Amino acid sequence: MAIYLDEDMVGEDPTKIGFPHLVLCMGVVVVMGDGSLIGAHFTKPTTEPALLRLFAEKVRSNGSGMNELYCLANVAEHVDLHSGLDIYGKAKGIGFTGQGYVADFGVLNPTDGTYAEVTSNGAGNRETVSCKLNQQVTYATAFRAGPDASMVRTTGGTLASGEKWSGTKRTTMKTSTVGATAPFLSTPFLRPVTIT
Repeated sequence: MAIYLDEDMVGEDPTKIGFPHLVLCMGVVVVMGDGSLIGAHFTKPTTEPALLRLFAEKVRSNGSGMNELYCLANVAEHVDLHSGLDIYGKAKGIGFTGQGYVADFGVLNPTDGTYAEVTSNGAGNRETVSCKLNQQVTYATAFRAGPDASMVRTTGGTLASGEKWSGTKRTTMKTSTVGATAPFLSTPFLRPVTIT
């Protein structure tokens, strides 16, 4: 079952993490040693430190070690215009070293953001990174039954430690139901980055 991370949320899923509507934001996914995925939806510099702490806690609690790091964004918007941390800053914030990848959606020239997702193909296999221009995605409000221990969020720039997401708290949570207007793009523009 996939999870879809809204703004300032951290979550874990064994198969897929999606990021609805990345405009100024950056979706970040760590592939763990067991093949599971942990991700965070970064928005603005004021919430970034709290979200990085929460992200790092989630990674440490998994315990299987970090294998790869993926940063998905219109990089010029997130880093240059919005003053968010780049892949090196995000990696430092969670203690990651190794192989990273940047998917820069600026090459798509998005007018209303981008939907992006990372799919795990199991431990030891390369992940699939896909994206679609936001105007080509149909969104519907989604709810999970009861609290979901795999997702937590920050609130108002401060860490809401231990708070669990549930449909009653995040009524604006979006999931993707892909429209027929255009296919997903498997991102051929992933730029490899070695992080030391």
